[in-house]
Parts: sequence; C-alpha cells; structure tokens
Amino acid sequence: MNFEIAIPSYKRAGILQERTLKMLDGCDAPIVVYCETEVDKYIYELSGITLPIEATNTTGIGEKRNHIIKRGYEKGLDFIVMLDDDIKYLIDGDGCRYTGEMVIDVIKRGYIEAIKNNLRLFGICCYNNSFYLKNNVSTNLKFIAGAFTGLVLKGEPILTPINTLEDYYRTLQHFKTDNGILRLNYYGMNVNFATGKGGLQELENRTEQEEQNANYIVELFGEKMVKKIKKKRGVDLRLNNYYKNPEQGSD
Repeated sequence: MNFEIAIPSYKRAGILQERTLKMLDGCDAPIVVYCETEVDKYIYELSGITLPIEATNTTGIGEKRNHIIKRGYEKGLDFIVMLDDDIKYLIDGDGCRYTGEMVIDVIKRGYIEAIKNNLRLFGICCYNNSFYLKNNVSTNLKFIAGAFTGLVLKGEPILTPINTLEDYYRTLQHFKTDNGILRLNYYGMNVNFATGKGGLQELENRTEQEEQNANYIVELFGEKMVKKIKKKRGVDLRLNNYYKNPEQGSD
C-alpha cells in the first residue's frame, strides 16, 4: 500500500506534538505535516521530531485539504488519510484505546473495505463513547468527519469550494458521485471538535461562514439529503442516513 498520513495544521505545533503525533508514536507509516506558511516555526517548535513539513500557501482548512488531495495524486499514492492535529487516540466499541500501529491497522482496514466496495471516501465515527460504536461497516449516507478522512486516489478528485463545513460537502459529493461512502462504525476518536486554540478558531467570522455554507450545502444537495439544524454555537447539518441516490433504487 502506497499511502500517506497527512496532517493539516495551523498555529498548533504544540497541540500537534502533544496529541496526534503522540498518538502515532512508534508507527511505521509516512507522515507529512501540512502547514500554511509557517514551516520554519513548525520545524522549530516540533522539538525532537523530524518529519516532512510542507507549506500549502493556502487560506482555510478546505483549501489546505484540497492542496493535500492534489499532492497525493501528484505523488502517485494509492490513498491518503487526513488526520486533525488534535486527536488523542482512537477508541473501539469495546473501549480499547488505539495508538501507534493500532491506528495504522484501522487506516489499512478502511482502505481495504473501501476498495472492496468500490468506494473512495472512508472514515470512522466521531464519537468518543464506545456505547455508540457498532461492530459493522456501512456504505450508506453517514458523516465522514474531516478529523479522520481517508481517500482512495483514483478518478477525478473531488475538491471543496468552501472552508467551513467542508467535510459535509465532501461526504455528500462523494456519496452522490460514488453511490456510497465507507465508514468503520466500530471506531471513534477523542478529538477537540470546535475547541482549542489555532485552526478554525482563528476565523474571526467563523459563525457567519458556517451559516452561509450550511445554506449553500442544503441548497446544493437538497433537504432530502441534508438539513440545517440550530445548535448552541451557530448551526450544524444533519444527514439523512436513509437517503438513496435515484439510480440505487430501494432495498
């Protein structure tokens, strides 16, 4: 398997070292950190860690992930997995916490299952509670969080036009294009969604962007696939797990 673990990061070298890189410690896999323009600062702050660090010269997580995807195609990789910089560990349905090579085993399983089902987008659950993790693999419309996004690099790449809620766009567009997405429902993750310094928290108008992008996604894909919901902090989206593309028919 020719693959890369790509970690997009912005002003969070300390968090990256304390969490995701610590989680991956000891694994035998290629890891590349993608920052925006602060390569020298990351090299300096990641004390004792020698990893390839690439500048993307982009603005926003959507653009950064687009850059990573295009670089994966340029490198001739079979697949990439994009991990957020603040994942502490993966967890399974039995409550076991995964680090190091155990994480790589999950990544490889995701790729194998995606290939088996002729799908490109794969991932795991967002939950950090083993109670909600089920020992199955699904191909219906379920959310693939940007924090753990696997992509088989074949066919035309699907890129996002937005910088917030972009993982919803990618999930929905892949589902429409590929007639499914692959999710390993037995695995979840401990990650600081929407919290912590750096990253998306640096956006001064994040709430406004999310409202605008939520409206854009609902208008683009339709309320049969996705609906906007209100939350304490702005808005979010909810997918219709029972939606089927017209060409898929019914069970």
